[in-house]
Amino acid sequence: MTRLRRGVGYCVMSGARLPCVLRATACFVYLRMHKPDSDQLYAGSYPAGDLGWWADRIREWNGQGREVYVYFNNDGGGNAVRDAGTLLRLLG
Repeated sequence: MTRLRRGVGYCVMSGARLPCVLRATACFVYLRMHKPDSDQLYAGSYPAGDLGWWADRIREWNGQGREVYVYFNNDGGGNAVRDAGTLLRLLG
């Protein structure tokens, strides 16, 4: 596959009214977490169930030999830091 040969990674996004396409095109996956507030792009905290779902996706990508980089940008009120910590705990 040409995309894999060139190492170009698609950015998977989770956010308010943004398309979320689970596409891995390189030996790594870059995941941007903007959500979960449906009215504001960078607000709200992810429910534990949603983060559990993402933890499962990360495990799948890791199982395919891919490195996964996650960037939380739901920074209003410190949500990004809390959600990142929760995701790390879910991943063990």
